[in-house]
Amino acid sequence: MLYPFTLLPLGTGILAVFDNSPYKVLKSVFPETEFLPWKFLRTPKNFWSDIGNQLLYMEYLRKRTGRLDFEPESWYGVTREEFLENDGYYILLIHNDSFYQLLTTLFPAQKKFLPWKFSRTPARVFADKSVQLWYLQWFAETVLKLPQEIYSDFVRLGNPDIWYGVTLEQFQENDGSVLLLQYGFSPYKMFASLFPNSEFMPWKFSKTPNAFWNSIENQKRYMKWLSKVLSRNLETAEDWYDINAEDFLRNFGGYLLSKYGSSPYQLLSKLFPETEWLPWCFTRAPGGFWESESNQRTYLKWLFQELHFSKEEDWYRITKADFEKHFGTHLLLLYNGSPSRIIMHLLNSEKVDEEVEMEEEKVGKGIEYRPWMFNRAPYNMGKSEEEMKALLQYVFLELGLKQVRRSFTSFSLFSLIPMLFLLLSILFLCFDITLSFSNDPLVFCNSSMIFTA
Repeated sequence: MLYPFTLLPLGTGILAVFDNSPYKVLKSVFPETEFLPWKFLRTPKNFWSDIGNQLLYMEYLRKRTGRLDFEPESWYGVTREEFLENDGYYILLIHNDSFYQLLTTLFPAQKKFLPWKFSRTPARVFADKSVQLWYLQWFAETVLKLPQEIYSDFVRLGNPDIWYGVTLEQFQENDGSVLLLQYGFSPYKMFASLFPNSEFMPWKFSKTPNAFWNSIENQKRYMKWLSKVLSRNLETAEDWYDINAEDFLRNFGGYLLSKYGSSPYQLLSKLFPETEWLPWCFTRAPGGFWESESNQRTYLKWLFQELHFSKEEDWYRITKADFEKHFGTHLLLLYNGSPSRIIMHLLNSEKVDEEVEMEEEKVGKGIEYRPWMFNRAPYNMGKSEEEMKALLQYVFLELGLKQVRRSFTSFSLFSLIPMLFLLLSILFLCFDITLSFSNDPLVFCNSSMIFTA
């Protein structure tokens, strides 16, 4: 075996005559024998610089690897190991370790090789934007199946609507990973760079650029775009109160909304604080909003103004419909649908903590509200002895004593008539409450001792 033949001490003189090339020495001595220069440890000087020698090697490699021809499809799967195992290290080296560069240099007349189809594509190949556009043309033709009049026209090829539906996985499955690597695997950055005259919306792609949604400016940019899509004015809060999560999901903003706890109020109030946003007016208030009594009182302050109330006693006229028409349905549910319970719990003077008191403007916190004076008293009112005592005390002390004073001030027979009517009313009322109080007259008698105290 002669291929390991090297610079032996006894052969240095001979080698010097043949440019220190074992191949030339052996070829001179054995001209009939076919020696392969690339299999020697040292090839003849400038051997690989000759295109003819490179073609000889490639023909040898074709036969060794069982390829039928030099058509592109036959070579896209070639690997670096195939070259190394067949003494082709140096031919790769002079072509910058690029299969694409090697084959296009040696076979320029062949059908065009596609650089992205090779198993190993150097990133520098895609540094050329013309190659990037070439890839997109190929992708539009072979993957998207677009007609030639579109993919052959760069202006029409830059239409954003063509590309929004293409996923990152589609590019990766079709040999586009090296190209996407140039843009941090962001399709938006790639298209914005290649088609600067087209306006691409980052949120419409399957993957937005890294950290895109962390930018307040990007979030505002999206919301301004959404306002145009939905025909709404960001300076008018009423335009946005009926917006919901579906509106964001349908318009590529689901991830943005999730950053604000899926609350449109939290999102809008953060991005556009100059507009007054009322959380209860949205179809969905922020999580836990109604559980806060401070928020409930803030809502009542607003409702007081909306209903054009002017004094504390106006709350006695409040109805369920008032709450339902003014976005307070959820608050009603927290108080078993009873407006009177809401007012008494939140606005009775002894219930309001000094730290969470409402502003000095009158909204109804300065008096003690009595349940029986509302349009509709709370359900089961008077079922407890305490509530019954309070009711009877009110009827006797607040109404009875007033009538007594008036009667004595201007005594006449006619003045006795209202007093008798009042006493009869009290008796009927006591009788009615006694029946509702477990049908036990003793309870009534015990509790009605207040009249004789």
